[in-house]
Amino acid sequence: MSQRQKGISLLFRHEGYYEIACSIMEQLTASDVGALLASLHITPAQHIVETFLQPLRDFDPTMRQFESWFQDKCQILIIGPDTIRLSDRIFKADEYYKEKRSSQTRLEVWMIAIPATFEKSAEDVQHLRDCYHDSASSLQKRAKAMITGQKLLENNLIRQVSYTRSKPRKVSGEYLDVKVFNLYMTTTHRNLDTPNLIGLEFAGMEFGIEWNIKDPMSKDHCWKASHGIPYIEAASPRDTKVAVKDSWRHQQPQRLVFHSEYPDWDPQSTVSIPVGSS
Repeated sequence: MSQRQKGISLLFRHEGYYEIACSIMEQLTASDVGALLASLHITPAQHIVETFLQPLRDFDPTMRQFESWFQDKCQILIIGPDTIRLSDRIFKADEYYKEKRSSQTRLEVWMIAIPATFEKSAEDVQHLRDCYHDSASSLQKRAKAMITGQKLLENNLIRQVSYTRSKPRKVSGEYLDVKVFNLYMTTTHRNLDTPNLIGLEFAGMEFGIEWNIKDPMSKDHCWKASHGIPYIEAASPRDTKVAVKDSWRHQQPQRLVFHSEYPDWDPQSTVSIPVGSS
């Protein structure tokens, strides 16, 4: 236990110092707070869970990165196999740190936010994407469509953590590496040279996401719908869910639909995550 954690421990054990303990916990990640509470055998109150055990804090303890997401009442999703370990690290710290793999402090997830008004912009973004891919249009018109469409897509449909590189891969936070993608420039396609491509369909659009969401026991090390996709909704951080294989193909537009692109592409085999009020 660090000196800072020991100090918080003493504050918890003395009445009247709860507010001071909370002010110190504001500087800690959710995993730090989870480990601290577990070491003190303290069952957190709901206020502590909602305020200090929010998984987003493992990326940015200050939560400033997500202020606009909260203000716009976005549905925030943390997606990927490591979400299970992330949840265990925060809410089942005793069990988590007994495992051999607990020494791996950096977990990897995809973190996105869906604004409540995304449907209003879906048609506009699709039109601009079509214009960008229209080789008959002038370069100036295509470039304008790309810039406008990308702004709409990233602000009104699918938000990610901010990044600066033109070819993004991931953004490193406190204890989380968050995968990021140039969603506007990607389209779903079979590409045998990219074995880790996953198809994403959302709001009538298709994307190709280069990310190996895999089952550790998979012989080909590539994700398949039968593996499912674990995810956490920030609004209910204790509840880790798994998007399981769909039994039918045609999905409602209010869903994030994932399917395998390689090696066994099967458009009938998908998993989906509900978005908004669907």
